[in-house]
Amino acid sequence: MMIPLLWLVACSGGKDSNSPDETPATLTEIQTDIFSKSCAFSSCHGDGGNSGLLKLDPELSYAQLVNAAASEAGKIRVVPGDPDGSYLVERLEHPDTAEVMPPGQPLDAAKLERIRSWIVDGAQDN
Repeated sequence: MMIPLLWLVACSGGKDSNSPDETPATLTEIQTDIFSKSCAFSSCHGDGGNSGLLKLDPELSYAQLVNAAASEAGKIRVVPGDPDGSYLVERLEHPDTAEVMPPGQPLDAAKLERIRSWIVDGAQDN
């Protein structure tokens, strides 16, 4: 007996069984896996840096990112639910703006997608 493909897809929740589990990103994950490793250095967005007046310290990141004005006039660093309207995403994904972030080594697609998914999910302080 053949089981219709549509029925299999419907019963599996519509996900391809070969696709990775897509859990929403958290700020803690992004801070640990991306910001602390690629951005929060003393010369950039760490204690000694002054890049865009943004400190990506675990205690300060949320307040300095979400609904916060960027150094670029009229821009908001992270607009919850709107990665395309967020200056952070603009700076990370569009190297033609000012300077590639992080300098010398742009983030790979998987890291960019984790940041986008956190923003799409409402940019929670988690």
